[in-house]
Amino acid sequence: MLEFWHHRTRRLKLLISFALALAIVLMVVLLPLGASALTITISGPTSVDKLNTMCLTTTLTFQSGERIPIANIQAIISGATNITIEFDTNGNVTSVTGDLDASHIGASISRMETYDYGYGYMVGYQSGYGYGFGYGYGYSAADTVVRYVICFDSDYLTPGDHNLQVKVNTGESVKPSFSSGLHAFHVDGETITLYAGWNNVNWQRPAATFLEVDNLIGNIGVLSWWDRANQRYESYVHGFPWNEDFITNPGDAVWVYKTTTETFEM
Repeated sequence: MLEFWHHRTRRLKLLISFALALAIVLMVVLLPLGASALTITISGPTSVDKLNTMCLTTTLTFQSGERIPIANIQAIISGATNITIEFDTNGNVTSVTGDLDASHIGASISRMETYDYGYGYMVGYQSGYGYGFGYGYGYSAADTVVRYVICFDSDYLTPGDHNLQVKVNTGESVKPSFSSGLHAFHVDGETITLYAGWNNVNWQRPAATFLEVDNLIGNIGVLSWWDRANQRYESYVHGFPWNEDFITNPGDAVWVYKTTTETFEM
């Protein structure tokens, strides 16, 4: 009888230990997902003219008592143009992927405020060191608010509707990232007149094949451009079955032969 109670007590202790361990795991994993440890909002203009710079303010609000490392910050542009810009913790652009490269987007990020570091509790996050640009966490009764200004050039964005989303990557497996909502903005293109006959056009859009340029502009007879690498003109003739489909890159000067006079939003 004594042995029976001994086994029963032992099993009960094991169950209690397991339940406590499970509760701790759930607290560590689920609490950061449910709590607003970091909220991100975007404010600023909702339209930009081509050839101007778009600047938007991103506000990071760290919940009091939270300590959240920032591995990098991403500005994700979607819509008429799709680009992801990544900034490191020193404010440098580390990568640009999508429809444009770094030389055609002119992106930058700067922090508006300086702030001290405190010793708030970490809720489900691993510790981080080397506090520099981007590291921030609550350390008092109030939340810690840090604002960044993200700017990018609109020179080569496609005219039309876009969205910006800011994503903060932590580098931690428990909560890899925090994301803002979408900030909608419109890019107003530059209207140019293409006359019947030859026109010299500075291509101020993402890279496109000559076939895509033909479809975008319409009523084209011939497209021609100077191939700097091979030191010769290359041409595309509308409707010609043996065309080689060359690429028009942002900033390229392209000769366009139009069959009619029309306007085009560059």
